[in-house]
Amino acid sequence: MRRRGTECRGRPRRAPHRPRSPARHRRRHDRPRPRRRRRRPAGRSAGGRGRRGRRAARRPARRCRRRRRRRTGGPADRASDAVAALRAVRAVPGTAAVLLTVRSGLEGGALDGGEDAYAALLDALLGSLADLPAADRPDALDVEIARPAAALIARAHALGLDAVASFHDFHGTPADDALRGRLTAMETAGADALKIAVTPADAADVARLLRVTAEASTALTAPVITLSMGDLGLVSRLTGAVFGSALTFATPGDRPSAPGQPPIGLVREARRVLASSR
Repeated sequence: MRRRGTECRGRPRRAPHRPRSPARHRRRHDRPRPRRRRRRPAGRSAGGRGRRGRRAARRPARRCRRRRRRRTGGPADRASDAVAALRAVRAVPGTAAVLLTVRSGLEGGALDGGEDAYAALLDALLGSLADLPAADRPDALDVEIARPAAALIARAHALGLDAVASFHDFHGTPADDALRGRLTAMETAGADALKIAVTPADAADVARLLRVTAEASTALTAPVITLSMGDLGLVSRLTGAVFGSALTFATPGDRPSAPGQPPIGLVREARRVLASSR
C-alpha cells in the first residue's frame, strides 16, 4: 500500500489543482500603472512659474500683438505702401510726370472712413514724402476739394509739388452754376490744376460740361481738366482739348481706373487726327 507523496514510477505525485483567484488571472496591461511625478524644471518655484517660464509665456503674446498692429492698415501703413509704389514707378526708365492720388470712398475710391480718414492719410503721406529726396517725390498730388483742401495744398507746395484739386460725381452732372462754383473754389484754394469728373445721364449733360469747360478755361488762370465718365462721355475724353480741357486720363492696358476710360492708344490717335485737321 502506497502513501501519499511517495514516488510512483520514478515521478513525484502532483499536488491537487487549486484554481487561482480572479485577481491573479488579471493580465499585465490591465493592471493600473503607477502615476509618475513630473520633475519641476529648473527656474520654477513650487508656487507657480519661475522667471524664465514667465518670460517665455509673455514672448508669444508680444509677437501676436506686433503682428496685429502690422495688419491694421492705418494711415502710416497705407502711406508706407504708397511710397513703396511711388519708388517702384520712379525706378522705371523714361517715366512721365507722376500724379499721386488718394481717392476717398466719398468720391468713388477705395478709402473708407469719411473725411477724417482721408485727412489722416494725406497728413501721413505728406509726412512720408517729406523724408524722401526731391527726385523720388511725385510731380503732383491730387487733393479732393470737398475735404479741407487749402491746408493740404499749402503743404504740397511746401514740398515742391503741384496740387491738382479734384471733384468727382458718380451719380450725375451738377448744374452749370455748381460746376463753375467748384472750379472757382479750387483756384481760390491755390490749386495748380482744376479737375472735375461727372456722370452724364444723356448727351445734353455731356454738352453742358463741355460748354462750362470752354467758359472756365478762359475765365480762370489755372488749367481746367473736365471729363464725363462712362461710355456716353467718351467724346469728352477724346475731344476735350478742343473745348479747353488741359489733359485727359487713359489706361495703358485693359484695366481702366474709372468708367469709360479709353486705352492710351485710342487717345493718341484721336489727338493726332484732331491736330491734323486744324
